Amino acid sequence: MSVTAKPVLRLIVYKAAAGVKSKELAPITAMEVTSDAVQLSSRSGVLKYNRIEQYFRDVKVFKIIEGSNQIQHNIIGKYLVRTH
Repeated sequence: MSVTAKPVLRLIVYKAAAGVKSKELAPITAMEVTSDAVQLSSRSGVLKYNRIEQYFRDVKVFKIIEGSNQIQHNIIGKYLVRTH
């Protein structure tokens, strides 16, 4: 492997790990924010056709579609084991 290839490949791996980490944190943060919004708006936050209720539903579906956070943890863990 050439001298310049190693740092470039390392950078690619670091960027991929950062992408996985942000993919993991986005649904968690979105769920916390929408959950807080539902609690703040009290009863109206859970009524059908309310924007907050719609966002809460969308975030829940997003978390399911994006996959388990446990899978994301496994990917990050495998990366860390290989690099250290």
